[in-house]
Amino acid sequence: MIGESFIPQSFHPQLAQVFARFEHPVRIVTHYDQSDLGKDLQKFSSELAALTDKIAISLKEAADIPGMELFFHDGRAAGIIYHALPNGQEFNSFIAALYNIAGPGKVIDVEAEKKAKTITSKKAIKIIVTLSCHNCPVVVQAMQRMASLNDNISVEIFDYAHFADLKDKYDLKGVPCCIINEEDERKFIYGKKEFSELLAELLDIK
Repeated sequence: MIGESFIPQSFHPQLAQVFARFEHPVRIVTHYDQSDLGKDLQKFSSELAALTDKIAISLKEAADIPGMELFFHDGRAAGIIYHALPNGQEFNSFIAALYNIAGPGKVIDVEAEKKAKTITSKKAIKIIVTLSCHNCPVVVQAMQRMASLNDNISVEIFDYAHFADLKDKYDLKGVPCCIINEEDERKFIYGKKEFSELLAELLDIK
């Protein structure tokens, strides 16, 4: 997309309204390389930061794979990394992640929020998506909302188009696919699930 903008001009007014509601600034560390994805993430994050002073961007050569890592205003990692260009169905998910980190964040059921904060064991979650998947944003937004509430929960979002090798590695059956704690007792969750359903799945993992 050389010479083209990732964020259409028509989106700018609505984004300005969202950014105006941020309680705190956020920081994005873009881990880049010379792959198509790495270059696109550099361009996307720079475009986004140019729209507001509420978002600070740092560029860092990727030690492993490219991604955009999100941080709270106090420097804490938010536990959310996008190994995907947030276009298509995932653009709103990414903006929602920033809003959750900046505060006040998306309003959710009070009891569900309390339960999400009670999780004390580490939950490392990988979510495999495609940018044309209509069910993927529901899962991505729910999981990253939990990560914004609890430091024990971390979420990495992978675009299948750039990481097709994951199909064989995990014997994927479809998207969205959540892979939880792959280093321990690996658990897979497939398909569209709401916040409460995903929370129940996480609470079931000891």
